[in-house]
Amino acid sequence: VLYGQMVFAQDWQLEDLLAVKRITQIRISAVSDEVAWLEQEAVATPDKSEYRTQLWVGKVSGGASRQLTFGEHSVTDIAWLPGRRAVSFRSARDGKPALY
Repeated sequence: VLYGQMVFAQDWQLEDLLAVKRITQIRISAVSDEVAWLEQEAVATPDKSEYRTQLWVGKVSGGASRQLTFGEHSVTDIAWLPGRRAVSFRSARDGKPALY
C-alpha cells in the first residue's frame, strides 16, 4: 500500500493481509504539536483470531512515535483532554468498558 493509492500484488497470502495495520481515529492536539491515533492489528493464535487496537502518539511534524497502550484489551474513543497534553480512551480492561 502506498500513501494515497492502492497497490495490489498477485501473490498476496492470508498472512500478508493480516500483517497490514489499520490506522483509525486520528486526533490532533489543540495545545501541542502532537497527534494521537489508534492502530489496529490482527492477532491470530491457535486459540483465537481477533483484531486488537492500541493507542499511539507522535509529533504532527514527524519523527518518532510511541505506543501508549499494550496488551490484550483494545482501545476505542480517544480524545485529547481540553487544555492538556493528555489523551483519554475507553477500554474494557477490567471486563467492563471504562474511561481511562
